[in-house]
Amino acid sequence: MKKNGILNSDISRVLSYMGHTDQICIGDCGLPVPEETERIDLALRFGQPAFMDVLETVAEVLPGRGDERTEPGPAEGGSCVF
Repeated sequence: MKKNGILNSDISRVLSYMGHTDQICIGDCGLPVPEETERIDLALRFGQPAFMDVLETVAEVLPGRGDERTEPGPAEGGSCVF
C-alpha cells in the first residue's frame, strides 16, 4: 500500500500518464467541466479538501509545472491552474 505522495489512485494515474504538452486543471466545486473531460471529485465536505492543499500537493509531483498558469489563479480571483 502506498503511504506517501499522492494516495488517490485516480489522480496518480492521470499524473503518471501526462506528457509534455498535457494539461491538468484543478478547480473548486463551482468550476464547470465539459462532459468529455475526466473529472475526479475529491469533495468530502464543502471546502474540503482545500483548493490550495490539492494544488500544492499536485505541484510537488510536477516539478517546474506548478507555476505555469494560463488562467487566473485563486489569488487573482480565479480557480483554475494548469
